[in-house]
Formats: sequence, structure tokens, C-alpha cells
Amino acid sequence: FIDGPENGRIFGRENTLLVQHGSRASTKPGQVPEIPTAFGILKFVLNDDPDFPQRDRWTPNMGVTLQLSQVVNADEDDVVNIDVYRMPNNYDFVYESMTGVDYTTISKSSTDGVHVTRQTILGTDKDVELDVRSALFLSDDRMSSGLYKDDQVVLRLEINDSSPREGNTFRSRESNQPPLLVFNFGA
Repeated sequence: FIDGPENGRIFGRENTLLVQHGSRASTKPGQVPEIPTAFGILKFVLNDDPDFPQRDRWTPNMGVTLQLSQVVNADEDDVVNIDVYRMPNNYDFVYESMTGVDYTTISKSSTDGVHVTRQTILGTDKDVELDVRSALFLSDDRMSSGLYKDDQVVLRLEINDSSPREGNTFRSRESNQPPLLVFNFGA
């Protein structure tokens, strides 16, 4: 949680993660937002597997999909836009131990990301697949900056609807249906 009553609480060992667009902009100064802003950060370490193909074997037309398992709310079939950002690689802090307050105080170079995709999903979609291929094929100047390397992929999920709304809940890596980054080299 970036703001609201939960922003000082440490998350990261939960079975689910919440992503929602909060009411911070419409909240008077000094008041707690009625709906806090929450987003998810997913980190995938790619160099753990020695058999994983190196970049020289990657092709621009290969598929890379982020697979998420959504906790379905049977009463909620509204449409929501979910945005995915590729975050710079970071070796200095552990996202899992950060609170919303911690996140807002780290350098902007560590929190600014590259927009990868926006996809519309339903609250009743159990399985969500997002095409994140462009997260691995950033522009040459971004890749040569040293901020985006192939050893890890850090993605930030946000809901950016025009009005505040309760969020969508996805299963985390601590669950039996963790998020997956799936590479399809035959695409």
C-alpha cells in the first residue's frame, strides 16, 4: 500500500497481493484515503537456472507472458485496466520487506519503470495472461544504461482507472498458484 492505514505494514509473505487505484487525489490533506492505492511488485530471477538460454538465443518474435491467478469475486464482473511496468534491476533493497512509506522514500531512478502493457481484465477472470515480451526487448539505450539486465525481471502491476475503486487480488509466490513468467522460444 502506497498510502492509507496499511502503508506502514510489511507485506511480502502473504498468499495474495492486492492491486487497486486509490482515492488519494480526492482526499483532503491530513486525512486517510478511503481507498488506499496498492500495487504489486513481482521479481523473477532468470539466472538461477544454468540451462536458461542466454540473450544471444532470444528472438524478437519469441513470446513472454506473465501468468497470474486472480482470486475471483463472483459478485464483481466489472472491467479494469491493469498496467505493467518493467522496473530497473535493484540489488540494494528487498521489495518483500518494504512498506509503502519505504517505497515512496527510495530514489526515483529505482521506482520509475518502463510501461510494458495495458490490458483489460474482468473481475471474474481466474487466469490472467499478460503479454510482457516488450519488457525483455527494451530500447538499446535503456539496455545499455545498466539499469535493466537479463539476470532479473522486476515488474510493477498497477490499476489506473479514472476513478478510485476496490482492487483485484492475485495469488502471490507464497501461494500454490504463484505468478509465472513464461518464455516461448518457438513463437
